[in-house]
Amino acid sequence: MTGRAWEKEAVDLDPVFIVGDLRSGTSILYRSIQSHPSFLPTTGLNVVESNAMELLLGLFGPQDAQPSPLSHFAMGVDAVVEVGRDVSSIRARRKVVRALARGQIQRLGIWKAAGEQHVVRRYFLEAHRRRGARRLLEKTPRHLPWVPHLGSAFSNARFVFIMRHPLDALSSWWRRSAADPEFSSWANIGVDQFIHHWMRSIHLATSMAERDPRLLLIRYEDFTKDTEGTVRRVLNHVAEPFDEACLLRGPEVEIPAALRGIPQVEAVRKVDPLLFGSPIENTKRWADQIDSDTAARVEAKLKDAMALVGYAPASAG
Repeated sequence: MTGRAWEKEAVDLDPVFIVGDLRSGTSILYRSIQSHPSFLPTTGLNVVESNAMELLLGLFGPQDAQPSPLSHFAMGVDAVVEVGRDVSSIRARRKVVRALARGQIQRLGIWKAAGEQHVVRRYFLEAHRRRGARRLLEKTPRHLPWVPHLGSAFSNARFVFIMRHPLDALSSWWRRSAADPEFSSWANIGVDQFIHHWMRSIHLATSMAERDPRLLLIRYEDFTKDTEGTVRRVLNHVAEPFDEACLLRGPEVEIPAALRGIPQVEAVRKVDPLLFGSPIENTKRWADQIDSDTAARVEAKLKDAMALVGYAPASAG
């Protein structure tokens, strides 16, 4: 790609990415850290996810820009149009490498050979400019497998993974599915599928954290029981001073005008109102969603993974 006048500015970004886990407190942590003066957009709180690492794979030029999580996070379709225009010159390279790789684009070496890091840099640079905060903060729980790619694109990046006891996490999946079947069909997860997901996420996150100190692991239970201590730990990890605003002790927040009317955003506000209040320790009882036999089965299958991150069985008590 020639004429990348923006490349150095993008490389020098020091973004923070919250990369998981699903239904484990990522949204309220996102609100908490975004409330810090360094991360708060000039237009106010914006807690949408970008899903950028998957959606950017389909952006080859301005003609591909459309309303989507990419545009919601970057504050407008016109932002994605600008990104598409700047990356269109490597369209052929990206398509040729993918064809030769036979769909293995998630492999880091192939991803870089295709030039996807330039697309990611250009997008997050545009989002950073449009959001107007001193530093960029982004949250997409499904980005955990993409940490090496994001870390390759941004050497100054920092990552946070928040986890939750599996029974509380599973009950949260099922509660969300029941409350919002239209937009949350993804949350209607089977028991075996959940066991596989939770085990894989924990093993992937812990192994990544051992190799890359830029990834911090925290637990939802620690965040709700000791909010200030956990917030201080996260802010220290991302090299920012503590700020009381991150404790979310004020009134419930309002959805910014720019995001009102987006079905997915309105659905979240309706079915998960606690995400817009203060952190509380117990939002529900897992036993209201999970029977005792299923709970025991989940914990038996996840015994080793739970022990790896300090979780004790809860189904027997």
